[in-house]
Amino acid sequence: MPNQIRVGPPIITINQGGTFMVTDMRGEIDVASEPGLFAGDTRFVSSYAVDVNGEPWRLLSYCAERLYFTNPAVLTEEGGRWPHSAERRGDMPMTEAQLTAMAERLFDGWNRQDVEAVVACYADDLVYRDPNTRGEVKGRDAMRRYLRKLFGAWQMHWALRELFPLADADGAAALWHASFRKPGGERTVEADGMDLVLMDGELVKRNEVYFDRAVLAPLIG
Repeated sequence: MPNQIRVGPPIITINQGGTFMVTDMRGEIDVASEPGLFAGDTRFVSSYAVDVNGEPWRLLSYCAERLYFTNPAVLTEEGGRWPHSAERRGDMPMTEAQLTAMAERLFDGWNRQDVEAVVACYADDLVYRDPNTRGEVKGRDAMRRYLRKLFGAWQMHWALRELFPLADADGAAALWHASFRKPGGERTVEADGMDLVLMDGELVKRNEVYFDRAVLAPLIG
């Protein structure tokens, strides 16, 4: 008789030393399931979930231990309807929390040097420029070509410091700290800068990056 192999549902596992947490793909723990928060051979948390007005958050994406959510449509205490972010009216700008989540998602793609994850954050007709582009990069295909070349030449890490929503447009100014290193090199330089971002719905339509490119000079032979 052939052996029967059963594969369980996909899970997320995060561990630190002897402590580890196992959740479903939404980052939640069903009390009737086996996942939980464990230390050694003891389960300390057997149920975990977060909702808004009794409605579950909508999962946008995930990477390792980071999960990105948006709110569902819910009724407010005043009886009004708080729309899901994808249902925002044209005159309703993104909130600071939504803009911050988008910035973190974008930086995560840059840090992993995942071309498709980065491009997925941009609109089809995007316009992008930074001190290295020598002009504007227009459209997703051009952005893919630029990122492949850039990621092949640099190892980079970006961290969001502060974010300021724009008063008269749907977008934000994001302050960041970054480190740069040549692949295989040992020397690292750091820089502070700013991104100016304009949104088209849930996607970035214009992204201008500002920092002093002179900090890269010690790495450019």
